[in-house]
Amino acid sequence: MGLEYTLWRKSTHESIKKGTQLVLSGVHTQPLMALEQSGFLKIVGEQNVLGNIDDALDRTREILGLDKMGRPLDFEPTVKRDKK
Repeated sequence: MGLEYTLWRKSTHESIKKGTQLVLSGVHTQPLMALEQSGFLKIVGEQNVLGNIDDALDRTREILGLDKMGRPLDFEPTVKRDKK
């Protein structure tokens, strides 16, 4: 793995240890599998890896103690796990 990834992972891990929450949006199957295989999904938390921006914003609102707004009425999923 490249130096940039190593530095990013170390920096993110240190931030999370200090209480920062990282919320990822638009994560498709292949990147999700890579996050899981690398052990990084466990560090970030599966609840913080979302398939779309609306769910990621709601997760962020939840972290901040704010009310969720939900997906817009015209929401069209682009990530397979969002097609429920």
